Amino acid sequence: MGCQAPFCATMVTMTTTSEATGRKLTAKGLATRERIVRAAAELMYEHGAQNTNNEQIREVAGVSGSQLTRHFPTKESLVRAVLAWQADGIVARHQAPELGELDSFAALYRWADMYVGSQDMLRGGCTFGSLAAEVVKTEPSHRDAVADGFGRWQELFKRGLSKMRERGELRPEAD
Repeated sequence: MGCQAPFCATMVTMTTTSEATGRKLTAKGLATRERIVRAAAELMYEHGAQNTNNEQIREVAGVSGSQLTRHFPTKESLVRAVLAWQADGIVARHQAPELGELDSFAALYRWADMYVGSQDMLRGGCTFGSLAAEVVKTEPSHRDAVADGFGRWQELFKRGLSKMRERGELRPEAD
């Protein structure tokens, strides 16, 4: 499914510490943080990070301004959390049992079929890539988070193709 899957398809494990305080979050705090990140991700996907404000995020997440600030003291910290959440989702979707380890032509065909099939669900392109393309232009400090997300996604394919190469299913020079 690539990075194209809808938001609600896969929920990934979020960090269990508050960025603002560095303290471990309670179950309630973790649920609040998760709602904030999910709401911000949806809004940033639909409107862009620049056109998404705290009031919109608070309304969609159902949180107060102090809750938002407690979890994310700056917009940059929230954007980083959304980027990480989106990247985690991409990796999780690519590790779905039906795809195997993307280490055979059959698995790659299943991935391609799922990816093409997901196109009807899209509103604005790749959930991670759309945000990444916007924020690397406007906020260079996000480049590491973007590179990490794409690197983790790429690594899944590298491992699978390496296994295929080792089994002789791909030529040694195949890249």
